Amino acid sequence: MVFIIKKIASSITDRTTIRKKLDFLYFLPIISKFKYSESVKYAEKRGKVLSEKYKNHFVRAKENIKEILNFHDEKASKITEELFIKSSFEELEACLIANKNIDFLNKYVELQDVENIKDAFKEKKGVVITITHVGSFASVLCKTAYLFNNKIFNAVSWDYRTSECPVTKKFLKAKMDGMNYFYRGEYFFVGKINAKKLFNSLKSSEILIIAVDAPLGNSKFVKINFLGKKVLFPYSAVKIAYKTGSLILPLTVYRDGL
Repeated sequence: MVFIIKKIASSITDRTTIRKKLDFLYFLPIISKFKYSESVKYAEKRGKVLSEKYKNHFVRAKENIKEILNFHDEKASKITEELFIKSSFEELEACLIANKNIDFLNKYVELQDVENIKDAFKEKKGVVITITHVGSFASVLCKTAYLFNNKIFNAVSWDYRTSECPVTKKFLKAKMDGMNYFYRGEYFFVGKINAKKLFNSLKSSEILIIAVDAPLGNSKFVKINFLGKKVLFPYSAVKIAYKTGSLILPLTVYRDGL
């Protein structure tokens, strides 16, 4: 047994990566085979465990929330734990998407105001979809692409191939391959975008997805009126839509009950 452990460890950089490999490449795919209602329970427990295991990340996230949102310590701690749980749910759903699980999309992912999406697609123009979310935007976008399978969906994405962790790289590749099964389009990786190809896809009435996790990074944003409030909108979406004559379709994704 010692020999086996040494052999496994020889190709992996450290013990943290071993735990990550067991978690991402074995535990998550296994629980994704259960009924979704059961797998969610395991994902919630996993999120709580991770918030304890990666305490340094937890503390850093909590301090950011306290500073940015001006919350007291207890409230910031609770929100941070919820973020770990929601992240665990999203990683579970990444496995479901990697498996091209259409039953999951049909049963547990609901699209509201579908007529607005249909109206946008009827315009015979390119459409730039932007998303803010506290749920799995990947699930919602796969469901959208599945319903509107006569359209080609492309996406602007961080280049997962640049990740230094081979486990993360393999996990994200499986997720993105699964998403592309529904999209039938192309990923334009940030920093390596062929602008002419991207613009031509929109001018051919294709769809471009720009997902926004949170306005906390160095990206440029503009303030626009949305549902009676001023919200931060990615400048890149506005610029691309303007240059290609495309429509902008903002979507908000949330997880019911959380």
